[in-house]
Amino acid sequence: MLRIKEKLNRFYLLRACCHTFVYAALAFSILNDGSFALYRKTFLQTLVFFSFFFYVMERSISGKTVVGKSLMDMQVLVLVCFAIFISFFAQSKINAVNTIIQMLSCVCGFFVFVSMAKDRVLQIRLVWWVAFITLILCIYGLLIHFEIYLSPGWEFLHRLQKGNLCATFANHNHLAGWLEMTILVFSSLLFIKKDSVPVSLIKISVLAVMVTTLIFSLSRGGWAATIAGATFILFVAVFNHSFKASKKLLPVTAVIVFLVFLGIMGSASVINRGMTIVEKQEDVIPARTAVWKETVRMIKTFPLTGIGPGNYPTIIPQFQPPGLKGIFYEAHNDYLQFTAEMGLLFIPLLIWLVVSFFKAGFKKLNHPSRQTRWLTLGAMGGIVAILVHSASDFNLQFPSNALLFTLLAAQVAAPAPELKKTKFEG
Repeated sequence: MLRIKEKLNRFYLLRACCHTFVYAALAFSILNDGSFALYRKTFLQTLVFFSFFFYVMERSISGKTVVGKSLMDMQVLVLVCFAIFISFFAQSKINAVNTIIQMLSCVCGFFVFVSMAKDRVLQIRLVWWVAFITLILCIYGLLIHFEIYLSPGWEFLHRLQKGNLCATFANHNHLAGWLEMTILVFSSLLFIKKDSVPVSLIKISVLAVMVTTLIFSLSRGGWAATIAGATFILFVAVFNHSFKASKKLLPVTAVIVFLVFLGIMGSASVINRGMTIVEKQEDVIPARTAVWKETVRMIKTFPLTGIGPGNYPTIIPQFQPPGLKGIFYEAHNDYLQFTAEMGLLFIPLLIWLVVSFFKAGFKKLNHPSRQTRWLTLGAMGGIVAILVHSASDFNLQFPSNALLFTLLAAQVAAPAPELKKTKFEG
């Protein structure tokens, strides 16, 4: 009996270490510029790798396979092998190796998140943790945006952000990328069970703060992506028979979100930002269109093997036309950039990945557990949002947003948790 207790305590300690490191990785990822700088990216990857190490240790000691199974194992393996193979033809091997390490850290995070998604309690706790750190991020950003300075350095940050709400991110579009995914997966918690009035008010208030921050980020791509993801969720919930019991809650949520949007849209800065779409007051769209054309030219120059993972910022200056204000080191279109880096063979691979992902997701929507159905749908909505946003930006190039994307993908790809709760689930 004593041996069994010691073994269980060892499992608990290893699992606790695994979860602590992955929670720390999520919190650290949004502290400064989405962990885009190399030293911050390296530290974030280290946290994820440590989490994966303890995860593998716990499974090995308990006699399980090294990693747990997901619904996307084959697809993940093929993607990693393809990226490694393409790296041998990269223009810069160093850039390729750095990108492969980043990809492997996401894969390690994916399997840790899958293991947590198999436990119903951990699954909810993980979503709440993301919502909590996002709430802190939003409050920080809103205080700076409305010139409520709790530190002398905040005034400098406000001038630096030039009217856009960026919080800790250097770019408001990348903050919006994080927010759109969080908003949509967190909104699913409203429909899982009937909460008490205080708990419901807390959920709605957190959601309202995040939506408000998204609006004041003035990210048109973020607005469009969130609407696309929310429309996907509403469409599936209305027409899928598995969500009939929760349909009465949908109009209430729709009204709440509408009232928040209506109240905030009175802001002059938001109206002016929206008018730039019609009046074309900015030269951002023409500049991005020019970069997209040059990226297509790059793809035609290196059609089969591409330029290698992570090599776009190094090679694109050779292709950019004169007249642009500054150098675009990213394509502002993840699909074009990934194709330029990994060649035309990446396109059928991407289609296979997306089709397999949504096929697995729609299959889980028929699960008898309401929690499984709604968290899967919320995560799918967040993925839809970031896929839409990726057509005009490069959110997935940021480690923070890539890690959150991985978390959402794991919620969909994880086998449905057992309805019977157990203390130690594989």
